[in-house]
Amino acid sequence: PLMRDGFPQFELRRCECGEPTLNERCMACEMLRKMKK
Repeated sequence: PLMRDGFPQFELRRCECGEPTLNERCMACEMLRKMKK
């Protein structure tokens, strides 16, 4: 996978936040949701 900003780029996937996005954005979004709970 290509590296960008130190994060591996994988195919789009559907994350907890709802909309499909790159894994790095999914992880950031999921972390924000966990912190809010």
